[in-house]
Amino acid sequence: MRRTAIALLIGSLLAPAAAQTISLPKDSGDFKIDQGSSFSATGSAPKNKPNQPGPLAALSEDLAEALGLISQHHASSNAQRPDLLTASALSSALRTLDPHSKYYDREEFAELVGEHEGQYFGTGATIISAKSGGELETYVLSVAAGSPAEAAGLKFGDRIISVDGKTIGGLHSYEVREMMRGELGTEVAIRLERAGNSTQTDLTMTRGRVAHKTIPHTFMLDEGVGYIDLSGGFSYTTVTELDDALLRLRARGMRSLLLDLRGNSGGIVNQAVAVAERFLPFGTKILSQQGRNPNEDRVWRSANRLPVTVPLAVLVDGETASAAEIVAGALQDNDRALIIGEKTFGKGLVQNIIELEDGSALALTAARYYTPTGRSIQRDYSDIGLYEYFRGIRKAGLTDRPAYSVRTITDRVLHGGDGISPDVSASQTANSNYAVSDALFLLTRDLANGRLAGQLSPEELRQSLIFGREILSADELRTHLARVMSSTEKAEITPAVLAEFRWYMAMALFGTDGAAKARIETDRVVAAAIRSLPDAEQLQDRAADVRSNSARKEKSPQGRIPDGLR
Repeated sequence: MRRTAIALLIGSLLAPAAAQTISLPKDSGDFKIDQGSSFSATGSAPKNKPNQPGPLAALSEDLAEALGLISQHHASSNAQRPDLLTASALSSALRTLDPHSKYYDREEFAELVGEHEGQYFGTGATIISAKSGGELETYVLSVAAGSPAEAAGLKFGDRIISVDGKTIGGLHSYEVREMMRGELGTEVAIRLERAGNSTQTDLTMTRGRVAHKTIPHTFMLDEGVGYIDLSGGFSYTTVTELDDALLRLRARGMRSLLLDLRGNSGGIVNQAVAVAERFLPFGTKILSQQGRNPNEDRVWRSANRLPVTVPLAVLVDGETASAAEIVAGALQDNDRALIIGEKTFGKGLVQNIIELEDGSALALTAARYYTPTGRSIQRDYSDIGLYEYFRGIRKAGLTDRPAYSVRTITDRVLHGGDGISPDVSASQTANSNYAVSDALFLLTRDLANGRLAGQLSPEELRQSLIFGREILSADELRTHLARVMSSTEKAEITPAVLAEFRWYMAMALFGTDGAAKARIETDRVVAAAIRSLPDAEQLQDRAADVRSNSARKEKSPQGRIPDGLR
C-alpha cells in the first residue's frame, strides 16, 4: 500500500463522517510499543485505497504536491526520499492525537512483533560501552545460556574491536548491538581482544534465536521470602515463566513473595491480566476497558479458584508502565498486595494495531484502561511536550491539579488519573555517574583477570562476594579508580559506588544471577518491601474477611451486597 494511501486511511479513520470501521477481536492481546505503550496485535488494513471524494482526495493531492516541491527545491539528499518524509508526516500527525499513537515502518514493526514472541535473532551477547583512555569502547558484559556467544566462548570484559570488518571504536553499544543482530541463520564476523590475555582473535558466529526472558531472575531471600524479577515486560511466555518461578519457590519453602515490576514498561495485556489472576480469587475484577465505540468495552475478572495466597508486596518505579501498571493496580485495588517504591509512569491508553500491506503498521489509541475501583491509569498529557511526557517531567499546574479518589473494600483511599502511587514510598540510591561507572567496569575487568599487584586470588574474590567481605577498602578503591579516570574527575566513594562495584564483580565471577543477587543485597526498595510484608498479610486478611461477610449477606434472604463492594 502506498503511503499516500496510508494518509487517506488515517483521514478515513479519524474523520467524523463516513469513517471506515476496522473490527478487531475482543480477545486480542496488547503489545508494548515504547515506554509504557501497548497495542492490540490483530486486525489489518483495508486491501484497497479508500475511494472517497472531498477532503481526503484534497489531502492526497496536497501531500503529493508538497513532496514534489520538497524534492525539487530542498538541498538535503533526504528530499529525494518521499518514504521518509511521508513517514515523518504520519508520525507527526499521530502525535497530535496523543503520545502513544504512532506509525511503524516495516522493520520497526517486524522487530516489535519478534520481541513479544519472547525471542530475537542475534548472538546472545549483552554488551556495554565504557570510555578507556578517552575513547568509547564496547565490551562483553554477559552471554545468554545456550547462545552463539556462549558457544564461541565470549567472556565478561572481552573488547569488541570490529564487526563484519568495520572498526567500532567510538560507537555506542546500542549501535554495535544493531550491527550484531540480523536475520536468523546469517553470519556475523567479529574481532575480539580477550580480557584474560589481551590477545586478538577473529570469530564468526551464526545468528540464532535468543530467548528473551520476561522473568530473568527468581531467588529465595532470607526468612522464606521469595523474589521474582518481572522486569522484562509481558510477552507470550510470561505466565508460563511465572508459573515455573512460583513452583520452584514453593519447593524451596516460600512463605511470602516480592514481585518486582521496576523497569517493566509493558507488553501483552492478556498476559498481565493472567499474572494478576494468579493472585486474585475467583470473580475478582482485574481490569476494565472503555473505548470510543461500545464494542471496545470489556471487563476482565479472575477465573482462578486456587490463587496464590502468600503475603505479597509489589515493587514499582517511574518506568513501571502500561501492562505492568495493570498488575499493580489490580493487586492494590483489591487489597491483595502493598505497592512499594515510586509512582509509576501513568500509561493507560489502549492502541489498536492496523497492519498495512507493505508490512508497516499504525497504532491508534482506541480506549482507556481502568483499575478495579474505576481509576484511570493514564496521566494528563495536555499542555505538555513529548520530551516532558516521556521523561516524566510534570508541570506545576498539572502536579497541583487535584486527583479524584476512590475507596477499596477495606476502606483505603486511593487516587486516580496519574499512574499508580505506592502504599510505601521508597527509592534506591542513585547510580554513580558515567565516568565512575566506566572506571568501575574497567577496574573489575582487571581484578577478574588478576592484573593488579597484590590482589586477591579468583577464589578469594568469590569467597569475599559470597560472605559479604570487603574486596577493596574505600581508600584502595579510590586509588584504583583515579588510575583510570582523568585528572579532572574525582570518584566519591558512596554506598551507590560500592554497590555498583560489587555488582560488576559478581557479574564477572558468577554471571547474571550472581549479579542480580548482589544488587538485591543493597537494594533499599527490596528492604522496604520485606519490612512491609506483615502489613501486606494483615491487609489481605481484612480484605478476605470483608469478602466473606459480603458473601454471607448476599446468601441471606435479608442481606444484600452493597454496590460499592461488588
